[in-house]
Order: sequence, then structure tokens, then C-alpha cells
Amino acid sequence: MQAETTLWRAVVHRAFLDATQDLDRLKPGMDRRRAETERAQARAWLLGGSIDFIEVCAMASLDADRTRAQARAVAANGWRLLEGMAGMFDVKDWVLPGDHVDQRTVVDEAYAYF
Repeated sequence: MQAETTLWRAVVHRAFLDATQDLDRLKPGMDRRRAETERAQARAWLLGGSIDFIEVCAMASLDADRTRAQARAVAANGWRLLEGMAGMFDVKDWVLPGDHVDQRTVVDEAYAYF
């Protein structure tokens, strides 16, 4: 898998993390209002039909309809990841051993980009 694909998968990963964030369990020092805004934006992005979402999924080599269906299932589950879904966000699975990509750098770059 190419580094760019990994980067865009990290963007989708971040959206799911933000959408499922438990506001009652924020880390010390995190701004609740900002977390609420990020959560609402992530949920809208995952469930909406924006061109941006479709393009990000394409760059991540993810099927946009399937990813949105997964988001709907998570929403129907009270915005808690369904059993077995956590593995789909395991970054180590996105990079093949021969890719020579520093996973932490790719994910950090994705988070910093947005």
C-alpha cells in the first residue's frame, strides 16, 4: 500500500475516532466545546454525501458507500464502534512490511493536515 493511501485511511480513522468520542471521558486539558464541535463535524462528514468524503475514500482505497454504511451502523449503535470494527482502524494493517513507511509519521501527518 502506498504512503498516500495510508495517509488518507488515517483521515477516515480520525473521523471515526472523533465521531465516537465519549465527551465524559476527555483527557485532562482537552476543551469540551472543541471536542463537541469536532464530534459533530465528524458525524456529519461520515453520514453526509459530500464530494469531499467520496474523494477521501477513493484516495484511501475505501468504498465510500460501504464506509458510510459502517458509519450508519455505528450511529445506530449510539456512536459506539461495533464489535470487530476496531480492527479496521489498526494502522499496522494499512502498511505492508515492504512499504518502508513510518506508520507514526504518516498518521501524525494526516492529523496535522486537517
